[in-house]
Amino acid sequence: MHYLIVDDHLLFAGGLAGLLEQSLAPCETTQVRTAEEAEQVLNEMDDQPDLILMDLNLPGISGLTLIRRLQQMCILSPVMMISASDSLADAGKALDHGALGYLPKSSPPEVLVKAIQDVLNGGTYLPEGWLELIESQKQELPDIRLTPRQQEILHLLAQGMSNKVIASELDISENTIKGHLRDVFRLFRVTNRTACLNAVRRLGLLPE
Repeated sequence: MHYLIVDDHLLFAGGLAGLLEQSLAPCETTQVRTAEEAEQVLNEMDDQPDLILMDLNLPGISGLTLIRRLQQMCILSPVMMISASDSLADAGKALDHGALGYLPKSSPPEVLVKAIQDVLNGGTYLPEGWLELIESQKQELPDIRLTPRQQEILHLLAQGMSNKVIASELDISENTIKGHLRDVFRLFRVTNRTACLNAVRRLGLLPE
């Protein structure tokens, strides 16, 4: 077995390689830090790796974008996302982009090994109960689309700004801000700022 690890956190990547070599021997691991390095290594390989383990938040090109680029390169290796994020939205996006597994980095080693084995056997892995929660959230809040202005307002709202400060920042009236927030509250079926921001973050709709 040959595993490609794509992670810029060298300590974690080294520990993961050691775990694989100890628990799933015999195997070989290749470690790279960025999406660009992963593409270069894959282009130079005679055989594609049996599994690609990658971080979600890579420097430069993100893990999600890398999945799409690997598909364009006709890389058929299954991808498993291992991330510091325990967000259901991030996990859902990873699966939507083509990953066959998603696991928080805080997971115990034995869980990680089981997840890898499940994906290698052709299955999909998510922590227990996550798939049901992701599907239920999609059903509860289907096809929500925020306008660019709504995204701007939510981004500033998440920084703790008041309506008055946001209005000044965007050079629009405070009443206009209130109108946008009423529309957003209605979309997410909430009645206050905190609940709104929680819903937006849960679905990964808050701009960076």
